[in-house]
Parts: sequence; structure tokens; C-alpha cells
Amino acid sequence: MKMAVIGAHFTGKTSLLAELSRSLPDYALLPEPYYQLAEEGYLFASPPNLEDYQAQLNRAIENLYDSGPNTLFDRSPLDLLAYVLCQPDSDYVDLEAVLPDVINALEQLDNIFYLPIESPARIDLPASEDLDLRERVDDKLRELLMSVDLQVESKLIELQGPLKVRAQQVWQQTNAVSF
Repeated sequence: MKMAVIGAHFTGKTSLLAELSRSLPDYALLPEPYYQLAEEGYLFASPPNLEDYQAQLNRAIENLYDSGPNTLFDRSPLDLLAYVLCQPDSDYVDLEAVLPDVINALEQLDNIFYLPIESPARIDLPASEDLDLRERVDDKLRELLMSVDLQVESKLIELQGPLKVRAQQVWQQTNAVSF
């Protein structure tokens, strides 16, 4: 199975994936495209800009096509598209041109686990974090998920609660393993 955990920053994606990875030793865990690109020497603006998020979106699409059957993804093209669309200069993005590539890539996934922002937050939020962007991305991602054109409903599972509860929800949905 190919499974992605998606959401805005600081919703617990990486923590959940670490928990899943411990229980699924036969699965490869692909880190966020941001970290992949940074490791390869890509120089991000601080904070990342539209071009940086587009690079991450492209890498996320490549990752889905280039990965093996048992892979866990930290992010997907969908949440990175939400980041692209939340940038100040996103008016220049041709959504009609980008969306088919995102949809086609998402078809590679068996499950998409969405972690919405919860209150109180499940992850300690650094004071330096852009919380406004976090909220806008969560709103945009939810809007994209509800899009009629996207049609990921059969693969989409929204997770809430503490880490162990979220992991149990994944096991119940996938029957991948049990504790």
C-alpha cells in the first residue's frame, strides 16, 4: 500500500509517520519534499516562497510515481498545492494546468490520511511559526479535499485525537497490522 499523511505544518504528520513506520518495518518512509530538496542542496528562501513550494509540489508528484508499493509519504502533492495557492503571488498559478497532474499522482495512493488543525494543538507550536499561513493552508486543503473534481473521497480518512488514537484509526482503516 501507498499511504500519505497530509495537513498543514505542525499537525502531527511526522510524529504519526514515525509511529506507523515502527510498526511497518517493510514500508519505506519518504520524508517531506522540503527535506529531500534541502539535502540535495536546494536553497529555500526564508520563509519559503511560491517557487519553493512549486519545487516541493513537483518533487511530491515525482515521489508518488517513483516509489515502490509499500511506501509512507510525509505530505502529498495535495497539501503542497494548498501551500502554493496560499502564497501572496499565487494569482499567477494556473490551477487548471496543475490540478490534473496532482489528481493523476494522487491516484497512485491507496490511502490519504488528513490531519486537520485541532484545538488545542497536538504539537507544540514554535513562537516563530507562521500560524496565519498554517490556518490558511488548512482551510485551502479542506477546500481542495471537498472539491468535486478531486474525487479522493474513497481514499481519504480524516484523523483526530492523540497520536496513539490516530495510529489506531490508521490500522482500522487499512488492516495493515495490529498492535
